[in-house]
Amino acid sequence: MCIRDSKDGSARLWFAFHHLIIDTVSWRILKDDLEELYKGHALSDKTSSYRQWVDAVACYAKAHIEDIPYWQSQLADIPDYNCYKTPHQSESSIELSAELTDQLLHHVNAAYHTEINDLLLTALAYALRDWLGGDCHGVSLEGHGREMIDETLDVGHTVGWFTTIFPVKLTVSDDIGESIQWIKESLREIPDKGLGYSALCQLDNALTLQALPGIVFNYLGQFDGKSDEDNHWSFSNEPSDNAMDQREQIQELLTINGSVNHGRLQLSVALSADSVSLYTFTQAYQARLQQIIDHCMKHVDNDQVVFTKSDFPGVSLTTPWLAQFQEMLTDQSYRLQSIYAASSLQRGFIYHALSEPDDDAYRVQSVLDINLKLNMDCYRQAWQCVLDCLLYTSPSPRDRTRSRMPSSA
Repeated sequence: MCIRDSKDGSARLWFAFHHLIIDTVSWRILKDDLEELYKGHALSDKTSSYRQWVDAVACYAKAHIEDIPYWQSQLADIPDYNCYKTPHQSESSIELSAELTDQLLHHVNAAYHTEINDLLLTALAYALRDWLGGDCHGVSLEGHGREMIDETLDVGHTVGWFTTIFPVKLTVSDDIGESIQWIKESLREIPDKGLGYSALCQLDNALTLQALPGIVFNYLGQFDGKSDEDNHWSFSNEPSDNAMDQREQIQELLTINGSVNHGRLQLSVALSADSVSLYTFTQAYQARLQQIIDHCMKHVDNDQVVFTKSDFPGVSLTTPWLAQFQEMLTDQSYRLQSIYAASSLQRGFIYHALSEPDDDAYRVQSVLDINLKLNMDCYRQAWQCVLDCLLYTSPSPRDRTRSRMPSSA
């Protein structure tokens, strides 16, 4: 560690740790702790140890052997990326403008209820298709790994290497919206956000780290410092010398690390091929990112919000049914807000209504005395508002009809 002053009067701290003992989240913890100590504040309470976490992961793997077929499916039928490798090593970067980064972080996700990784990986899948061909590609996705697998543990403030890596199969079509939804849903289906793959590799020869796709992607999050007066510590995006021995041979074809620094998305790209191939890929990736942002912004501006089945975790839905249902609502000028599972009593009502449509059981009628003259126009409008706000339930969208008040009282 060294301390040096910058020309603008600010100071720099430089650290060097082996990656085996620190990950991205740990850097944030370390920075915050140093800042608190610098201000003379006490540190927060100690959280669970790294050893306790290792033991918990080993127990998790033994309890989730049934996940092995899922992981095998993610490794099946993907290209062999080794055939694209050359002795060359090329590096470059992609940087979005502050405006595009702001749209990506705060606006475009409303179009399909996505997270930033959904869109970054969709753009990556398109860029790989543009560069290598093929609609289906495999990616080794890295995650922070600090999942809630043991309620007795708290590793929220533990320093160590928790990073997970696991295979993800990405498939795209010519329809951007359809591709975003596919990839979003495929990411939601990953068991415990990928924690189990590496752990299961230690238990079963059916899974190996060597089988992982030769394309690695890792979005590290936002590293922007806070702007308030009490917080002057932030990560710098200045060069910090080589992070790897120059003699080390990179095993992957392509490695992408992304983060947001000073309001801009930055993607570092390392390729085991010549600079021409690197330029072709980075240009394709940047163009696809721009295309997806524009596509989603258009949906947001036109108030065209699309849900997918993972947005309703408490309800069993199929993708075709949900798509048809949303299309029907749009045609009738309705807007979907949420879908809730019926209670057991409600399910009984629905079953009885479907099996005995002419039976008046469960129908309740009340007679009210209104001791004033009714404005029938206002009365009809009031009931129509009630009907417009009701959540209709039917076995399929085509069975649902829009109710209207009768023309006469």
